[in-house]
Order: sequence, then C-alpha cells, then structure tokens
Amino acid sequence: MLEVTAPAPPFEVPEVSTATPGFARAYARNRMAREQVSRQAAEAIELIVSELATNVVLHVGGPIHLEVEVDPNGLIEVRCKDSSPMATCQADSYGTEAGHGYGLLLVSMLAKSMTEVGAEDGGKVLIVTIDPAHLALV
Repeated sequence: MLEVTAPAPPFEVPEVSTATPGFARAYARNRMAREQVSRQAAEAIELIVSELATNVVLHVGGPIHLEVEVDPNGLIEVRCKDSSPMATCQADSYGTEAGHGYGLLLVSMLAKSMTEVGAEDGGKVLIVTIDPAHLALV
C-alpha cells in the first residue's frame, strides 16, 4: 500500500546550466524512492522532469522550480515553474524534420493530463499528472 509522506522541499535553481536536467533527475529519483512508487512510475517521472528542465535550460534560461508529489490516490503530480510568460510549445509544433522538439510529445504520452497556468510573478507553471496505472498501457 502506498503511504503518503509529508511534502518534500522543491527543487529550485536560480540560474540554470546544462547540468540542471541531471540534478532534476536526481531530485525526482530521490522523491520517488521516498514515496516507494513502482520502478516504471519512477522512471517515467525521471524522464518527465528531465524533459521539463531541459526545456527551461534551452528556452527560458532560468530560474526553475520543480515539485513532485504523490496524492492519496497514488496519482503523481509534477509542477515545473519558470519565469517565462510565453506558453510552452505544443508537442507537435516543430515538424518531423526538426530533429528536436519531441520531449513534450513524450511527456504528453506518459501523462494523464498536462495543464499550463500563469504564475503570480508573470511566469508559468506546467502541471503534469501521471497515473501509474495508465503507464502499464503505454
């Protein structure tokens, strides 16, 4: 049975670098180990935070604020806040010849839902919800 623990501190980096996605993966790995989620769910969350952090590094430049929480029903929510007011590019906006732009497509395939909301400071928050039961179907 999944036991929900107290919220952990978020992952925050005021100035991002190419090392930021790796640090975000380590944060996600530690959070998922603490929550004792399935290996499949932990790997999906690690991939998701890596993709979201990479997008912030490439398209925003920082800062980044990540939170990963498991709710009492076992759903896993990833919140990625950045300082850009620009909407996140849609998963299919680059075209097949671009050679990049597939990260959000992967995220959307793993997600139960993906929502973007404005942040109070003018940035945005991308909220990705994962249902571990859904991952068995992917």
